[in-house]
Amino acid sequence: MFGRRIQKSRKPRKPSFPLGVEPLENRRMLATIAGSVFHDANADGNFSGDDTGLAGIVVELDGIDNRNRPVNLTTTTDTFGTYEFTNLRRGTYSLTAAQSPDFLDGIDVAGSGGGTVGDDTIESIFVRNNDVVTDYLFGEISAAELGGSIYRDLDRDGNFDAGDTPLDNVMVTLTGVDDLGASVSQQQPSASDGAYLFNNLRPGEYQIEATTPAGLTDGRETIGRFAGNSHAVAENGQSFNDRFERIMLAAGQQGRNYNFGEFDEAVTAGVLATTFDTTLVFDGTSAADTFEFIGGTTEHTVILNGQSTVIDATANTQIIFYGHSGSDAASLTGGPGIDQVELRETSAKLTGVSYQILVYTTHHTTAQSGGGEDRALFYDTTGDDDFSAGPLGASLTGTGYEHIAHDFHRVYAYASEGNDSATLDGSNGNDRYKATDSDARLYGSGFYNYVRGFDVVHGDAKSGTDDRAYLYDSDGRDVYDSTANESRFYGTTFDNHAHGFDRVYAYASDTNDIAIFRDSGGSDYYKVDSAGARLYGDTYYNRAIGFGVHYTLLDASDGETDRVSFEDSADDDTFAATGNRFIAVRGNSVHYVWNPDIVLAQATVGHNRAYLYSFNFELRMEGDWDTYRQNPSNSTVNQQADSGSR
Repeated sequence: MFGRRIQKSRKPRKPSFPLGVEPLENRRMLATIAGSVFHDANADGNFSGDDTGLAGIVVELDGIDNRNRPVNLTTTTDTFGTYEFTNLRRGTYSLTAAQSPDFLDGIDVAGSGGGTVGDDTIESIFVRNNDVVTDYLFGEISAAELGGSIYRDLDRDGNFDAGDTPLDNVMVTLTGVDDLGASVSQQQPSASDGAYLFNNLRPGEYQIEATTPAGLTDGRETIGRFAGNSHAVAENGQSFNDRFERIMLAAGQQGRNYNFGEFDEAVTAGVLATTFDTTLVFDGTSAADTFEFIGGTTEHTVILNGQSTVIDATANTQIIFYGHSGSDAASLTGGPGIDQVELRETSAKLTGVSYQILVYTTHHTTAQSGGGEDRALFYDTTGDDDFSAGPLGASLTGTGYEHIAHDFHRVYAYASEGNDSATLDGSNGNDRYKATDSDARLYGSGFYNYVRGFDVVHGDAKSGTDDRAYLYDSDGRDVYDSTANESRFYGTTFDNHAHGFDRVYAYASDTNDIAIFRDSGGSDYYKVDSAGARLYGDTYYNRAIGFGVHYTLLDASDGETDRVSFEDSADDDTFAATGNRFIAVRGNSVHYVWNPDIVLAQATVGHNRAYLYSFNFELRMEGDWDTYRQNPSNSTVNQQADSGSR
């Protein structure tokens, strides 16, 4: 009999794996931290648009993993500016990017795994096994610059051009607050060519100031422009005596030609006579005298009360006339060379290449250019004075006196005390009128008229086809009031008018300033966008830049169609329509518009709200508006992409 065979039980055999391969259930999936280092062209913290990655930037990762072991790794960004740390165990880490020598530190952004942002560091990044966290961004921005020149403005035109001379070793000071809230203060002297340059600047708001050198008087400051922008914008800043303020500098911007012009009240040696071989004195009588000087090439002529005296023009001669008493008059005619005449209440001085004429106690003086690049300088009295200038002549009048200058190439008038007014007339060509709170100038082909310190200034365009006016505010609260034919910009210390210009541009540096637009009575178009606000028609164009409050008054009874276009800002904007008007808040400005016929309101970015009540004009809403309606039954609304009407 065979016995039963009993088999021993066996343990399950372990499956075999190739050498070095860990079973799937025992393996841990490790973490990854990735991001980019990039040139943030518009300094907004987003890697987009014109931004470019920066290659070769060293990025370090430090931390402690779940085994309590320190981790220290280093990599460099690739061609596209990206970096990546892989095979990280669960733990808490920090990233540090080396600062590129070609850029300044910009905005750094914690990615999808969170973290705390510092200067070129992102700390407290916690990852678990299997995490892949991305978009840890290190933004770098381009440094900005501000520069210009300091010069002796010999022709007093406010431009550093041929004939002017640079001023070296003049101390220039830059102050401001950058985008990080840090105070900035730098100083440097102007170079031998008069130039100065502040570079390696962060974005921020800045001021530039220079001191007028001894022996000179403050001339005209010229607001610079940002590279690539040939037109004045509010961000360029505002000019005051010997300083520029409120320069809003963005990343990478290059501000150029912030120039300080200085006047030399002394006669320039080598151009006009300063030393004399002979001095001749002519005395008037107690009656009304008439004194006349006529400059020449070989001889000069002096006529006193009808009696002539001939003077050799080859020698430098000084001629003095004393009127003594009576209602005396002087007539001064320059020679064919360069002349400069200075006209004051009871005196005058005419200086040429080889002569100088001084007249005293004269209340009526007429100066005539003899040809050449001649200049006339008028100075007011302590009373109320009136100045008038056009392409062919100028006059300054006050109580008991009148002075006239004919055919001078450049004319300058200076007011100090009293209630003084000035009128500047244009030519039949295309002229330019520029007025600030302290000075104004109107110029065109062959003439340049400048006034400073006058309480009221009128600029009058004539028959040109492209006459333009540029009006600037003060540091107080100012008002710009415009119609189709006249624009007025005024504040506590100034009152400037522009009449008949084809285009008028008004610039405000303070959002407290108010702009008022009044339509023409024809078909007008009011437009609001990032370039400011403007109202224009067939014969006029008025534009306001940098203002905080805008009032636009359109005529409902003219029978014409007035159109409005409103474009939103990058911020959250508001639009409200009721009755015969709408109110729109765009960024830091507000717009009140009465009696439009057709309104187009466009939204592209931000969280924009529209409040539509009963109104009596045609309204077209485009883009992404959150619209709130109340009783719109009598209103015409064409709503496109209305994402949340209720």
